[in-house]
Amino acid sequence: MTIIFLLTTLQSYCQQTELVTNKFPYSKQISERFNVLKSDGTIKHGEYISYFRISEEEMQNVKNGIWTLEYFIKVKGNYENGKKNGDWIEYSSPETVKTQGKYIDNKKAGIWLTTKEHGQVVERFDYDKNLKLQPLFYLNISYPPMARDKGIEGTVVVSYKINTNCTVSNIQLVKGLCTDCDTVAINSIRKFAELLHQYGVACTDSIVNQDVKFVLR
Repeated sequence: MTIIFLLTTLQSYCQQTELVTNKFPYSKQISERFNVLKSDGTIKHGEYISYFRISEEEMQNVKNGIWTLEYFIKVKGNYENGKKNGDWIEYSSPETVKTQGKYIDNKKAGIWLTTKEHGQVVERFDYDKNLKLQPLFYLNISYPPMARDKGIEGTVVVSYKINTNCTVSNIQLVKGLCTDCDTVAINSIRKFAELLHQYGVACTDSIVNQDVKFVLR
């Protein structure tokens, strides 16, 4: 039985394929590329990638080597004999993940992640157990333009009390950086608390010291 299974597995991976590339209407830009079986050109088999449509200026940057087309991937996954298998990821915009997870025999398996609220909330669903898990929450920090222009980097430390209804109170600036960064840090914490309440998280009364880092790339 082991030998038969091994032969079947090898046959599925060793099938001959050919590359298909499609382009956007009235454009030379590739919209998607994938492999199909030579024995049946309608059956996808192998890596699948689709791209966001980009401007002529962005395309020129790709040609000049400033960017690569991989930066503009919209969907990336894998097919086996026409069925989705393996890791699958979809982006809402370049390098901004929308959903990601794994397929087994064309069905979602394991834990899938869905990013919402501009990256501040990541919903999780376990398809093996058919169970919705508690979301993950992240602070969304927008670098103040003036601080960026001046090259200001550092950490703002904010102390606050989080209440049972997930509201925050007694906000105090423990360590400041500059007025703009301090304001962004405090507002981000308030927004973070609003999302905890919106998504029904059970909060407990506690005092939190939060580091908010501003780092230029």
